[in-house]
Amino acid sequence: MLREIGVSNVVRVGLPHGAMHLDGLLAILDRDLAVIWPRRTPFKVVDTLRKRGFRFLEVEDEDEAHQCLPLNFVAIAPGEILMPADSVSMQQQYEAAGVRCHTVDIAECIKAGGGIHCMTGFLKRDRL
Repeated sequence: MLREIGVSNVVRVGLPHGAMHLDGLLAILDRDLAVIWPRRTPFKVVDTLRKRGFRFLEVEDEDEAHQCLPLNFVAIAPGEILMPADSVSMQQQYEAAGVRCHTVDIAECIKAGGGIHCMTGFLKRDRL
């Protein structure tokens, strides 16, 4: 399927125990900026992105990461995201890095085990 949409280079990585998918450990904020969950994001992922010029922000508050899902956002444009409202310290990090943040209260969704990214289906992504 990736070949059909023009992706020619795929990097396969393992996930740490307890992780269901990579986007709970890593999220892309801008063309060269990602947020990672240290000690959980596979080294191969970080190394691959670093070699492609990426800078990184790191999740510092494990409790906030588990309870508020600050990596569970949707990039609506390069450097602009829709994110959970209760992720205060990560929002401050994002904004300090130049990311424009729009917040929404998803407390009820989190109770059901989901977040903003989990609820989003991409129909079309334009090349920028």
